[in-house]
Amino acid sequence: MINVVFDTNVLVSHLINGNGTPAKAVCLFFDGKIDVYYSSNIYEEYEEVLNREHFHFDKTKISKILNDLTAYGKLINPVASSFPMPDETDRIFYDTAKQSDSFLVTGNLKHYPKETFILTPAEFLEKI
Repeated sequence: MINVVFDTNVLVSHLINGNGTPAKAVCLFFDGKIDVYYSSNIYEEYEEVLNREHFHFDKTKISKILNDLTAYGKLINPVASSFPMPDETDRIFYDTAKQSDSFLVTGNLKHYPKETFILTPAEFLEKI
């Protein structure tokens, strides 16, 4: 099975456009074709960001994502790395991906160091 960590922006994009490339990547999880790893900090960020009022996301869709994540995702407790990060707030995604031997799928490559396991949703879909 392919291991993945989704940056929050991928889930936001999925909810904005259910037919876009990020949605196609996320739907692989819903279809049981990939394993998604997350940490408690990632879950908290997902919950907080997806519920922001300015997005006006359907609460039922948010609940489905979060419920599926806790039911079928793989929760780990990564150890914080000391690797220099362009955006420190994204360290939780980097460390979770690194320690779970996962691809990190993000729409913001500039927030991460250049590593072969960090891909945009389009790059991820092409790779698999």
